[in-house]
Amino acid sequence: HIQLEKDNNNSYGFTVRGGFNEDKLKSRPLIVTNIRAGGSADREGTLKIGDRILAINGINLVNATLADAYYIMKQCKGLTLFLVEYDSAIVG
Repeated sequence: HIQLEKDNNNSYGFTVRGGFNEDKLKSRPLIVTNIRAGGSADREGTLKIGDRILAINGINLVNATLADAYYIMKQCKGLTLFLVEYDSAIVG
């Protein structure tokens, strides 16, 4: 679990790609692809590129589209809890 608060620009300081697609071959996990230097996620220090976002404030994102995930993040206020699965390929 990672707790983040939005920056002044209403962002958590990371970018996510992937998400559910009706075409199962195009569905991908919601993966962190970028962490903005100095942003909330960078300052907290736990989130890494390649990590998977599984839930936000208890809302399961396993079958969520990218648009669903961004909508949920946009609605969050204050401290937000992210359930993250670390990319075991980069843990070392």
